[in-house]
Amino acid sequence: SWDSDIASLRVFMRTLRKKVEADPAHPQLIQTHVGVGYRMQRL
Repeated sequence: SWDSDIASLRVFMRTLRKKVEADPAHPQLIQTHVGVGYRMQRL
């Protein structure tokens, strides 16, 4: 279902942030845009 896809994506993004962000609680590289999606900052 759509809900399980969204939950899976959130888990994936949380895992990715833990790997690439200096402070995953305050992400700088991967930003969430509610109602739109995710955006990764240029390095």
